[in-house]
Amino acid sequence: MASQELHAKAIEALVALNAAIKNIRLYPPASAMVQKSIERVLSFLEVIFQSEAELTVSESEKNLLILGAPLTEKEQQKPQVTAFIATLLDFSVKNLTFKQGVTLPELEILMQNLSRKAEEVKAEGGLQSVLSGSDLPHIGLGEKVYMAVDQDQKVVPKTQEFSTQEPVSKKEKINQFKTGLNNLLRGKLEPLDDPYFLNSLPKAIDQLIDKGKLKTVDILVEHATAGFKSASPESRQAISTTLQQISQKLPAEKSASLKNALQAEAPSATAAPGTDKMPAPEPPVQDQVDTREAQIDDLVAAGDTDAAVKLLFELLVAYAKKKNFRKAEELRDRLYDVDAMALTEIVKAGEIIEQEKSESIDQNHLEVWPALYDKLSSEEASALFYAQEEVSYEADQTIFAQGQKNTNLYFITQGSLKLVYRDGERETLIKTLEKGDMAGHTTFFTISICTTSLTTLSSVKMSVLPQAALEPWQDDFPALKSKLEDYCLKLEKSGDIIKAKGLERRKHPRFGVNGKILIQLLNRKQQPMGKPFKGVFADISEGGLCFYIITSKQETARMLLGRRLGLTFLIPTRAAPLKTLQHGTVLCVNYQLKNEYSIHVSFDDELPGGIAGAIKRLKDVKSE
Repeated sequence: MASQELHAKAIEALVALNAAIKNIRLYPPASAMVQKSIERVLSFLEVIFQSEAELTVSESEKNLLILGAPLTEKEQQKPQVTAFIATLLDFSVKNLTFKQGVTLPELEILMQNLSRKAEEVKAEGGLQSVLSGSDLPHIGLGEKVYMAVDQDQKVVPKTQEFSTQEPVSKKEKINQFKTGLNNLLRGKLEPLDDPYFLNSLPKAIDQLIDKGKLKTVDILVEHATAGFKSASPESRQAISTTLQQISQKLPAEKSASLKNALQAEAPSATAAPGTDKMPAPEPPVQDQVDTREAQIDDLVAAGDTDAAVKLLFELLVAYAKKKNFRKAEELRDRLYDVDAMALTEIVKAGEIIEQEKSESIDQNHLEVWPALYDKLSSEEASALFYAQEEVSYEADQTIFAQGQKNTNLYFITQGSLKLVYRDGERETLIKTLEKGDMAGHTTFFTISICTTSLTTLSSVKMSVLPQAALEPWQDDFPALKSKLEDYCLKLEKSGDIIKAKGLERRKHPRFGVNGKILIQLLNRKQQPMGKPFKGVFADISEGGLCFYIITSKQETARMLLGRRLGLTFLIPTRAAPLKTLQHGTVLCVNYQLKNEYSIHVSFDDELPGGIAGAIKRLKDVKSE
């Protein structure tokens, strides 16, 4: 991998790492959002490990170094880079190394700790001390110290204390292959650069055929063929060999089709070694991806902006027609960087990408929710469709659980599920959901915890829209979120069904109280975190209370959801006000008006009898 490309991939890995740390701070560890964020980090690292045994990032005088090379001034100013530098400084980490073979559990342990308050970690002896008891053979802290700069502006390492790289275990290889297989199913072509993945793919295809999963095989073969077409010359032979092995396992008609595709696209790659055949013609421009991208870098360096824009546009169109929209959009963004005034190409590129997206949208999906998609423009429909990810579940799997967070919106395309409400040992069926129904809308647009649980009754397929998809729409499709929310507001809500069935969730009446309340965030050990802050009392019951806070940042309010709080407040009595301290959990955060949020807390233990009696005598009385 060229050093410039490696540098870019390393920055992408850091951006993904920073996003994962942020998601861990916002969502429960077991949430899909957190798991996907960590998997994304690993996918970037695996690309880097194809050419490097390790990746080391270091902080030097508040600047970031990657493999000893300093970032450019423009790169240093990226928000994600500055945020990552701040994290390293907060935890007093001079350098961080990821070694080949690093696993998801290792990354999760590291990022869970980096998402904590630095003060907490320092109180426990610092990050190195905290991680010393964890099994992290492929992650190192403080193992390289960069001191001097040579004539090529590369920072030279003073010490390198790595031990010999431990071999990757068979179990880790299998897990990496499974990850690669899922990525290829989603159209990501990076796994095709891994020799182990290519060697294992024919056997996996054989097993899938034996299990009758022919549609999955078709998708894998289609994506692998697309990867072959866009691969660099040095990778094409390996992918071609794998595809030829796969063709022998396919039905006759599909086998012949695959062989013809290989021969038509790259006769030189499929020719037997050692033959005296004349060299085959060069592949089309769009198939020489790595070479062309390198040419773009050379043209930009030489100042030939017009030629660079022309070549960028050609590559972008090729990727769009191959339905690799992620790469096409990356190249469109690069058009801005190369020449922000190339407006004709930039506008046309956007139109071509949207047209290709529109033509490849699954019409069956649109027909299931016509009332929703009919309200959207073609661009909005494409944005909504491509923001979703298709997932499958077996019977008796929980999608979201009562009392937990859910940040996904589910479009059910196959199978059936049950929505249930639990009250102690009692479980009540709220509704059965099937193809054409949606789930998760009650919590998707609000900051609240699930009041019901969703479990599969059969094998289920759904399209999942993550809450994180809403943010990019604000600039590109400002009306899309409101249109989707308006549609969801008309859907039946679980809370309304609970009330209709007489299963009211509140066990105790609430009483209005005026006054202040002191709030203290608590950690897992019930110890105070940070400084306490004040809120305004709204109401109280024997089992919980509600208070108001004012903040201009929704994320600040959102972070309170699911948090443990210590609450100090006064209960008016006929004598003197009664000071009370209760611990509880935030179950719901609702936006009111003018940056005001209501915070709803459930107590760990109901209030003692004397205080409960005082509450029952309350009726809009004032607390000092």
